[in-house]
Amino acid sequence: MGSLRGTFAIVLAAGVTLASASTARADDTALAQSLFEDAKRLLEAGKADVACPKFAESLRLDATLGTRLNLARCYELQGKTASACAQYKEVVRTAGTDTKRAGIAKDRIAALEATLPHATLDGAVDVGVTLKLDGKPLDAAVIGTAFPIDPGPHVLELSAPDKKTKTVEFQAEAGQPVSVRVPALEAATHEDTKESPKPPPIEEPPHDEVSQGKRIGGWVSIGVGAVALGVGATFGVMTLSQASDVKSLCPSGPCPTQAGIDKNASAHTDALLADVLIPVGLVAAGVGVFLVATSSRHVEPSTARVRVLPSASRGGGGLLLVGSF
Repeated sequence: MGSLRGTFAIVLAAGVTLASASTARADDTALAQSLFEDAKRLLEAGKADVACPKFAESLRLDATLGTRLNLARCYELQGKTASACAQYKEVVRTAGTDTKRAGIAKDRIAALEATLPHATLDGAVDVGVTLKLDGKPLDAAVIGTAFPIDPGPHVLELSAPDKKTKTVEFQAEAGQPVSVRVPALEAATHEDTKESPKPPPIEEPPHDEVSQGKRIGGWVSIGVGAVALGVGATFGVMTLSQASDVKSLCPSGPCPTQAGIDKNASAHTDALLADVLIPVGLVAAGVGVFLVATSSRHVEPSTARVRVLPSASRGGGGLLLVGSF
């Protein structure tokens, strides 16, 4: 029984794996078809530069003869005759019984090969040197052998550990051979290999300045809190006084006179202001005490001073904050 269960588990796992692979394959094929149709539309609109990458990605996802043939044609319209010829040759190689597409590809190969430029890299490279042509890796075995290349500008790059990287730019013309001299790499100097200078550290303000700022901010906060508490207390006292007046003007519930109504409204306003200012004053004073307490040194009387003085005006009384820093 145990053996049968194990066999069943293996078969089930294999079935799940095959199903997942089939789903992924179907998704790739669907995406490849969408890319192919979009690329054909763009190519017919004369937008080969946009169409070719889509054909290439479609071919990667689902390598069909039709896609490869269209990619070759797209490269040809771009002027990349060597790339087009390589794709046409691959069509011939993989066509099998599809003689029609193979025949089209052979005709295009015959027409293009006479116009292909060929590049030859002359020179020698040491072991460990990496070659790149237009950003793509190139095996050192190609040195000394002519190979087809697309017309236009090209960049050969050589690099190796502890060596200075060198680049060689050259131009390939249709139907013309081009010889590219491979330069020898020079040893990298200390200036080439040393790390780029690090940005200077962000300068923080001196500790004394931070402490002084905290002390000043603390005393200001204490002063603001004291003012808020004083003004709030003043409105509280005014509220009590006005409440007494309201009680005398309105002894039995709703006020019968306009003076009583106004006095009652004023008492409510003063009470609201007192309810707001007193908590605000307590919070501000608390924050100020914390800032002063956590500064590194005590405040000298000559450095920071906050005084709260009584103030009077025609509209009533209050407190005045006077400070020096």
